[in-house]
Amino acid sequence: MPKSKFDYDVFISYSHKDEEWVRRKLLPTLEKQGVKVCIDFRDFAPGKAAVLNMQDASARSRHTLLVLTPDWLSSEWTLYESLLSRTEDPAGLQQRTIPLMVKRCTPPPFLSLLTWVDFTDPRREKEAWQSLFRALNKNVERLTISRYKEKKTATKSGEQSGKSITININQDMVDGIIVIGNQNTITTSGKKKQKANSEKAEE
Repeated sequence: MPKSKFDYDVFISYSHKDEEWVRRKLLPTLEKQGVKVCIDFRDFAPGKAAVLNMQDASARSRHTLLVLTPDWLSSEWTLYESLLSRTEDPAGLQQRTIPLMVKRCTPPPFLSLLTWVDFTDPRREKEAWQSLFRALNKNVERLTISRYKEKKTATKSGEQSGKSITININQDMVDGIIVIGNQNTITTSGKKKQKANSEKAEE
């Protein structure tokens, strides 16, 4: 059997802002099915120009997976990586470039001609993975998808995360100050009310 001219099945092109999804979901799911992956943080040669590492990764990989998101589109490096794979297969007949639509965005014209794998609908995630593995010519008998839930950092205005706090203020406290510090620590200070005349000490 002749030796393949490719050292890797896929090279992953992604924005570092999407690294969590790539590292925790895409990469392990591919490798569990025996896909040989080239990825920058592990396989790029240290001390070598980044542009040359990208060129080598694209040339040595049978397919380049483009993780399409708004952040991917805004990165000059990822666009450069996509151009590298497209120049060797401009009509897409060899499927050298496989776009993965991970977050809704509008790809540039030279990519919009290609059919992408749609990962934006959680209800069709299994079908998306099966479509990807078919494009990679991988027969998957039992699909194991690595579980990853994206962290949501945005909160509504005035909303605080953490446990609810119940604050009881002593009725004898006036002009009190309540300070909520780290780990829900509560500190109170203030002047106490003067006792009622009826409770004054006898003269």
